[in-house]
Amino acid sequence: MVGGRKVYLSLHRSEGYGLTIREAMLHNLYIVATGWSGNMDFMEGERVFPAPYTLVPVSKADGVFGDVVNPRWAEANIEATVLILRELKEKMKEQRQNSQAVNQAVTV
Repeated sequence: MVGGRKVYLSLHRSEGYGLTIREAMLHNLYIVATGWSGNMDFMEGERVFPAPYTLVPVSKADGVFGDVVNPRWAEANIEATVLILRELKEKMKEQRQNSQAVNQAVTV
């Protein structure tokens, strides 16, 4: 799943436990995931960025919630998530530059 990746993105409407999110955290990836549902039980730390969302009604046509009264799920805010990803890209760029500067100082 990881294979050289640095960021795990999960814009979901509803997540049970969030097993793949948890796995990505164990691999020390940056996590950007909808800040709603079971994944919020463990999503914390410096490498975790919950994406803002709005709760919206589930359409009867979706049919996944059966007899649940007034079901809702999360609709991730795409624009806000794009801003998070851009900030994360800049953060990783700065980290890479700092690492290169340290490497050059050590080899000189």
